[in-house]
Order: sequence, then C-alpha cells, then structure tokens
Amino acid sequence: MVFVISLTIRATGDHRVPPFDDLYHLKRIEFSAAHFPRVLELDPDRGERGAFCPWPPLYDLALAPFAKVIWIPPLFFAAFAAAVTAMLRPFGLLAAATGGLTLALSPYLIGASSVGHIDHHYVEPLLLLLIVVTAARRNGLLLALAITLALFIQTAMIVAAALAFLVMLDHPREGAKAFAIPALAIVVYSLTLPSSYPASPWFLGLPHAALLCGAAIACAARSCASRWTALAAGTTVALAFAPTATALLAGLHFFGRDPWLSSIIEFQPMFRDVSQIGTDIANLTGGALLVPLLWRKQRTFTIFSIAYLLLAISSRRFLVPAIALFAIGGALAAAYAHRRALAIAAMTVTLLPPVIYDVYAARIPEPSNDEFRVIGERMRALPRGRVLGPWSFGHAIDVIGQKPVIIDNFGSMPDERVFTQAIEAMLATRESSLLDYCRSRGVRYLVLPHPAYIPATAATIGIDRELYSRTRLARRTVWSRLYRGEKIAGFALVNRAALSIWKIE
Repeated sequence: MVFVISLTIRATGDHRVPPFDDLYHLKRIEFSAAHFPRVLELDPDRGERGAFCPWPPLYDLALAPFAKVIWIPPLFFAAFAAAVTAMLRPFGLLAAATGGLTLALSPYLIGASSVGHIDHHYVEPLLLLLIVVTAARRNGLLLALAITLALFIQTAMIVAAALAFLVMLDHPREGAKAFAIPALAIVVYSLTLPSSYPASPWFLGLPHAALLCGAAIACAARSCASRWTALAAGTTVALAFAPTATALLAGLHFFGRDPWLSSIIEFQPMFRDVSQIGTDIANLTGGALLVPLLWRKQRTFTIFSIAYLLLAISSRRFLVPAIALFAIGGALAAAYAHRRALAIAAMTVTLLPPVIYDVYAARIPEPSNDEFRVIGERMRALPRGRVLGPWSFGHAIDVIGQKPVIIDNFGSMPDERVFTQAIEAMLATRESSLLDYCRSRGVRYLVLPHPAYIPATAATIGIDRELYSRTRLARRTVWSRLYRGEKIAGFALVNRAALSIWKIE
C-alpha cells in the first residue's frame, strides 16, 4: 500500500526534467551512457576554460544504464518507503504505517523524488539511514561501506560520517575500519584525477580522505589512550595534510557565510520566512518533537536525529535526509508508547502535518519553469559561442541550448574567483569594462533578464542589495541601459524578450 501511494503521488505532474541541477545530472548521465565507465568530470563547456563538476561520480554512473531515467526517482523512493515500512513491521502495524506513510506524504520528499526530478537528493534518506543503522550496530565494515557509498554520491554526507565518528570513537577496532576504508577509497579515486582537480570541501578528494584518516587514527588510538588523547592524535593526522584546514574553513560557508548560498532558498534557515512556516512544520512533521523521547532505547538514532534537526533548522539543505529520521522517530515513539492512546497520539502528531499540507497544496498550481526552457531553446538556434548570463539559467543554456557558459547553477562552488568576476562584469557601469571582460574570455552572447534582477544578482557576491534598490546605481549599469533600449557600441541585439540576448561584436 505504501509503495502504491508513494508512486502514485510522485507519478503525477510535469514529467520534464527541471531546468536546474537535474539538467546537469542528465548531461552527465548521458555522457556516462555513451562513454561508460567514464564520468564527465572536467567539462569544457563550463567556466572560462572548462570547470570540474563538484559532484562525486557514483550517482550519475549508476543511472547511466537506464533509458527511462526520469522514472528512477519515484520508483526508487516508493521502494524505499515500502522497505522502511517492512523494517518497522516488527514494532507493530501502527508504527509501520506511521513511518511509511509519513515518508510517502512528506511534501519536501515528494518534491525531491517526483518523476523527472533526477537530482540526487532523493537518495540521501537511504544513505543517511544506512550510516545510522550500521553505526548503531557498531559494525565497522558495513559502516565503512555505507560511508563510502554516501560520499561517492554526495560529499555533504561527510556530516553523517562525523556523527558516526562520535558513536564509534569508543569502539577502537570497528571504528578504525569504518573510517580507514573510505579514506583509502577516496585516495585511490584521487589518483585517477588530474593535478588541477580542486582541493575544496565541494569536491570529493584528499581533504575528505584526511578527515577520515584522522577519524580512523583517533579510533585506533582509543584502545590505549584517553578520549582526549585519541582526539588530539586524530586531529593532528587530519590537519597534517595542509589543504584540510583550508577546506574545513571553506566548508563553514555552507552554514550561512557564503553570499551566493545565502541567496538560495534551499540553503536558507527554516522558519526564516513567515509565509513558509506552515510548510516547514509539515516537512519536519511531529516526529521531530518525539525523537528526544527515544534517547534511552535508541541512543545512536537519537543523536543523529537531534543533530540533523539542528542542521535542518540552520539550512533546508539538510532537510531531505532529516525527514526520514523524523518519520521513523515518530513511528518508534508510537511503538514504544505504553498506552494505545499515546501511540495513536504519536502517530497523529507525526502523520497529520504532511497530510494537511498535501491537501492544502493540491489546490495550488505548480510554478512554471518555462522561462528557463525557453531561453535554452532560443540559444540552441544560435551559432556556437560562450554565454555570459545569470547563473540560475546556466544549466538550461548549457544542456538545452547546447552553448558553453561562464557561470551556471553551481554558482561559486567550482571557482569563486570566476563567479565573482562574472557577476562584477554583469554589474559594470562602463561598457568598456564589460566588453573587455567578454572579449578576453571568448564570450559571444550576453543574456540579461529584466533589471529588477540586478539587486539580487549583486547580493550573490556580498553586495548590499539595498544599495541597488535605493540608489540609481542599478540604472547606470550596462545591463539596465541595454535593456532600456540604449544603443551601445559592441553590443548587437539578437532577441528582445523577458530574457534578452545580445551578441558581443
């Protein structure tokens, strides 16, 4: 039943691949299908002279054999929800129904795993649960496999590996295995990459291996030393690799210090927008409130759940895997309730928020992303040439339009310098500055939306958007002047629309 409900909900709606990160996954999947077992790492159509993809290779490589890739997310997640239901069945029918239906009906999970939504997020709940379960069982080998699998799909799962380290520190032999194996796997993978591959928290590589190696050393040292001594030994080993400290500091930008990330809803804190509070509550479900009640009986599960609750509140980016913990937490709370009335109350508190939201949301039309697809189709009809435009349209221009782009939906992740310089060029008030930038980097086309986008664009590199809203600075930009119809030497209008295209002469 849970499988059917989950699949039915996710099979409706627009079956096209969304014109965002999903599109770039499609590009990588098609590349791997044609060049198996290679994965598109260094893409010549991104950046000034090519750029590496910040995603690890395993997800796109695994989907390469599937022709109907758009159906993988709903089928995968329906099977996952059904499997969780079956795993909870020994705790009682009420607990199984609570966990399975909450997973099936949680709005954020529906959005991440509907047909066509091939971004890797829908896999994260399974990856997190594999780490939680194997850590709870203190099985070093299985935990090592779970961490390796998770990191080769999504580097943000290093947070789950860190929580597993807290659990495994006092289990020296199993803990050492759990972190040494994925560290070795990443080192081997790094040997296949060119020396120009970035040492960054966004890119799976030696900094991640150094952290895992430090964790393995700390666990091994715990067999003959105090906890603090073991931690000191592990930290020393991890930081001995110089780029690790730099990568750690850069990784802190993930929690609100990066202007580009702060401009994206996915990376913003929960409950920040008053209009979204109802949605945030529905996504957390009542299970988030019930998880602390499991401290005595499910200590490891509770540690992960509380940590991911705090992470999700700080950034919605952690919400997708966190919801699975809250759904299961509510189910276990119902199972451990001493009275049937309390069990029903736990089920109601867990399941009711997403149900209410789904009934309400069914009346709201889905937002259209046609403007992204339209600009892609218009760019495809033009001769080949590199494009400078808003980063949010980058994947549509690259994949649909089949034109190389300077910046895209990866924002500042591949190269902060390239991203910042591109935005600064778009905000230039002197036409010579913009023309020099474009000509020096081989840019042939300039794509610009309505000037109302200018303040938000400025904010992505840390410029106060109010500066552009309250002054005439935005009106003086070449962007605004071109859009208002001013004829400027060096820029030839190709197409005027909501997103206008100019050719650099």
